[in-house]
Amino acid sequence: MATLLFFLACSFFLNSCFAALNVTRINKGDLYVYGDGAYIGMFLVTPKGVIVVDAPPSSNSNGNSVLDSVRNVTDKPIKWVIYSHHHLDHVGSASLYPKDAEYICHKQAAKNIEQVGLPPCTLKVNNDGYDLKIDSEHLIQLRYHKPIHTPGNLYIYVPHYKLLMLVDFVFPQWGPYHSLGMASTLTVYNQSFADVLSYEFDYYVGGHVDRIGSRNDVLVQQQLFNDIMSSVKEGLSTVQFGEIAEEQGGFNGKNTFSIYGAYSEAVAEYCADKVLNKLGWSKKLIDAAAFMQTHCFLVYEAVTVNY
Repeated sequence: MATLLFFLACSFFLNSCFAALNVTRINKGDLYVYGDGAYIGMFLVTPKGVIVVDAPPSSNSNGNSVLDSVRNVTDKPIKWVIYSHHHLDHVGSASLYPKDAEYICHKQAAKNIEQVGLPPCTLKVNNDGYDLKIDSEHLIQLRYHKPIHTPGNLYIYVPHYKLLMLVDFVFPQWGPYHSLGMASTLTVYNQSFADVLSYEFDYYVGGHVDRIGSRNDVLVQQQLFNDIMSSVKEGLSTVQFGEIAEEQGGFNGKNTFSIYGAYSEAVAEYCADKVLNKLGWSKKLIDAAAFMQTHCFLVYEAVTVNY
């Protein structure tokens, strides 16, 4: 939450935290990916108008504007806006887009979007998915598998360009954000690798960091998750609960949480050291150490209570 507030403060008030907006054209075609160094989205220019995905406040500050980026490419109007999910750090500037555009989201995200005063979803995608098709080259497939990050997070697939956008799951070439991108549950998180890899894609847009990813980035993060899982299990067999309890003065009827907290912290520290230093992830991913202990704690919870 603190990081989200920082990003929102930068976007709305300070106007000085993010780099100039960068726009990348995919395969010299009509699909463009925009990013400010921390957040990343995309837009597709079609014969009938422009489809924009997401509206990060950080991409509409410090002189940046997704609208300007679209205008630099085409004079066609924005006709469709897709919300990847309802979190404000990704969609909080949607009100800057035309009021007469069609706003699209998953039905589970619709209420949260409307409650914060953003343009309401005029088209709500159900679990069967929806194809926004202009023609065979200008097609975006919206699908919903499971709540990886939050209920209503859409898989946004552009088959002609072999590009998949899924926000807050994989962070290309970077260590994941807090608690594996604030994963909903670890069971769903683990299953979602298979869902993602079932798509045929060469480009991956994760909603964050400063670069477009690839299929390999998904495989790399899957291996990281497996290494965290095995390191937590090793930590559970290595860190002695009795010793931790004794260090806390033993159970006295008023320190149960303190003991379990110290034990979980010790296991998470063991895991983080193993993953970063012994398995070498500190050198494999950018800023991998930033949230590693949170990943380890989340996996500890998953292993011990089937989270």
